[in-house]
Amino acid sequence: MSERAALKPGISTSTGVSMGTSGFARLDFHGLDGGPECAEALYDAVLKWFAQCGRVPDFVTLRGAGHRATDARFKGAHAKLLKSGFAGLVGFELNVEGPKTHYDVNMDWSLSASYWNLAEPQASIRLFAQHGLCSLGAESMLAPAAAVIRVARPQYGIGVDGSSPSGAAAEAILHEIGTEDSTSRTLRGKAWRHALLPGLHPWNFVSERQLAATLDGATLGDWIRARPDRGDLTALSDGLSLWAVAPRDLGPVFVSLWHGGVIFDARRHAEAVERVVAGPASDAPRNDDVPAIDRHKRDALLRRLRPAFENDDADPVASLEDFFDGNGDEWSLAPNARDVGRPPLARCLEVLREIRARSDVQDVLVAIHRPLDPARESDRWPRSDTVFIVAAREPSAIEEWTQALVPDEVTDLGACWSLDSIATPPGAPALQAGMRVHRLWWD
Repeated sequence: MSERAALKPGISTSTGVSMGTSGFARLDFHGLDGGPECAEALYDAVLKWFAQCGRVPDFVTLRGAGHRATDARFKGAHAKLLKSGFAGLVGFELNVEGPKTHYDVNMDWSLSASYWNLAEPQASIRLFAQHGLCSLGAESMLAPAAAVIRVARPQYGIGVDGSSPSGAAAEAILHEIGTEDSTSRTLRGKAWRHALLPGLHPWNFVSERQLAATLDGATLGDWIRARPDRGDLTALSDGLSLWAVAPRDLGPVFVSLWHGGVIFDARRHAEAVERVVAGPASDAPRNDDVPAIDRHKRDALLRRLRPAFENDDADPVASLEDFFDGNGDEWSLAPNARDVGRPPLARCLEVLREIRARSDVQDVLVAIHRPLDPARESDRWPRSDTVFIVAAREPSAIEEWTQALVPDEVTDLGACWSLDSIATPPGAPALQAGMRVHRLWWD
């Protein structure tokens, strides 16, 4: 992998960007090279950043083949990762606990890093720190930014500290942006791939293509350099530049960029960005394309499950054949894990059928969510985030069998179908002697 030069030593550590009122600092980089070497280099860079901040990770979450995608204590999981290697790793999260003294899934981390390599051309990484450890304009955030740029070659990035464009004109535009539909919001996050800016932030790591955009008869780069209140522009390497804008100047600069067509505007730019995101016609179909499903089999499945849906019972269960036959909707099973480790549906079915064929397994069943609006979801397959395995085995065996599916949790429910021993899913069979219910769940 070719390396970029680090941020130039001459970059000032006080760029005019001070901490915002939110008391945090965050770096987001997109368009990374990705791959095992990139993931390993970023993992090492993050650990060095934590050490520079005087911290050691408390928890790590690893996603990909062979990883369970659940929070684990750092020491043990780190040792296993170094032993198994980074091949197949599509994401990791490293976290340091906040002021609380025990783990709480709702707590604020004092330091965190998240890397993900989704079904996109490139990967992304996010670094977050609470106030008191790091801030924009401080050496503490320049160091990890330099490391990411050096080892991962991002195409775009931002630095955020809670500062945002202010003033009546800017706030009116932000209100308009806030009312965008989900499709526009998704495209906004990917607008950098069309050389547009998704927004304006205290730090903007921009490409030559973005700086070549035209604004008031000049290139964006020349427009920035023409006046000091438009920020400081510092060339880094491989065509990436750091554009730092002081909080007091964010509002006027943001308004000028918006009216000049440099910032993504869904009314003007959605179609162009969508074409870039979709890629050439020969590429794999986009994730939001209408899936290839057998609607007759889908409707037959919903008819069988309708009484359970209407009675507001627990999510009913269906056989593997009922759920997978005719189902070409890759987002129907564990949609949140679709791009972060869960294999394709065909492989999921193969693994689950192999488990069901074992002599110590009574059945494997899929719990199905009721559609929010069956009429509007007629082109989608019913969703599920839960699979039950009924087997006369201990949890360790189930975890081994299902490792390739990367569930977030594998729970031994014992001789019942729920932790409270009350709710039994419609369609669930009576348990044979010695059988236990094991629940696979994806967040």
